[in-house]
Amino acid sequence: MRICYISRLGIGTITENRIYGGGEILNLNEAKELAKDKRFDVHLLVEGDKRGVFKHKNITVWVIPRNRAHKDFFEVYRAFKKINADIYYRRSSTSRAQWVYEPIICKLLGKKYIYNEVGDPKWFVKSIISQITYRTCLALADAIVAQSQLIEDSMKAFTRRKIRQVSHTTIVNRLMKSPRKHILWVGRTEASKRMDLFIELAKRFPKENFLMLIRGEQANELPSNVKAVYNVPYTEVDKYYASAKMTVQTTDTEGFGTVYLESWKNKTPVVSLTVDPDGIITKYNAGLLSGNFEQMVKDVKMLLSDRKKWKEISENGYKYVVENHDIRKVIEQYKKVFFTMLPGQSYISST
Repeated sequence: MRICYISRLGIGTITENRIYGGGEILNLNEAKELAKDKRFDVHLLVEGDKRGVFKHKNITVWVIPRNRAHKDFFEVYRAFKKINADIYYRRSSTSRAQWVYEPIICKLLGKKYIYNEVGDPKWFVKSIISQITYRTCLALADAIVAQSQLIEDSMKAFTRRKIRQVSHTTIVNRLMKSPRKHILWVGRTEASKRMDLFIELAKRFPKENFLMLIRGEQANELPSNVKAVYNVPYTEVDKYYASAKMTVQTTDTEGFGTVYLESWKNKTPVVSLTVDPDGIITKYNAGLLSGNFEQMVKDVKMLLSDRKKWKEISENGYKYVVENHDIRKVIEQYKKVFFTMLPGQSYISST
């Protein structure tokens, strides 16, 4: 069975010369995990400077140039036709136009199309045009996947079709042993991530070291106790989580961010301002949900001083992520989806 992951910004996860996000990391990791099963021929479609095809691990990577929408339709059509996958798999989208023409191209070629939503659509599907294109995508897709209950519930405002829920994935490696040296923030510089609140938090704790892993543009002048590291390859981020006293999440919006899972798999507690994906922080006592900035200051202070509470939250987060998000387990859920979409196919676990 040939599967193609559509990951337009995904070239950066391989070459590290382009900006990418959590969705692109998920695409590459899941593609590599799926490719371990010899029943699958796995491909990845990305954007780059010029057209090309190359091998990465056991994956065939197809590179197409970035174009305006009217030209991109024909570029994608040619690429889909050459790749000739049985199923094209899209995790969210970088363009409203892509919501519409990718599933249409699959219809024209007689191929299956999966749309997987990783963000809460109520935050980005607001204009009339975006609502129309988003509804069209969900109507044309052969299968719809949501990565959390919150996302599934929000998607129901745009479709009455069946939505499969498949967990967010992460690679659970052997735990690193490292001194806990800093308070960590991870994200892009866009306004919704509220980097300014993390900087303000650092000012409240002048004796603590604060570290920011920033993907994108350079931040403005920072306090003396704040260090910024830019565009860290995702293969190297574990060491920063493993050496963190805690991870602070200041973002206004999040579907089920990789930052949570990266923290928990390294036994690092999370202090979140307002976002609690599917109520995990509260339900599993895997962190602290502050609700407002002043309470966040109190929560950070408590975790710095209460070693017993820190260890309890640390262990809870790790246990949760191992049981629910280990990529080796979750990839089997995706295989079930893939096999049920093609006639004459039946799922047999590879584990």
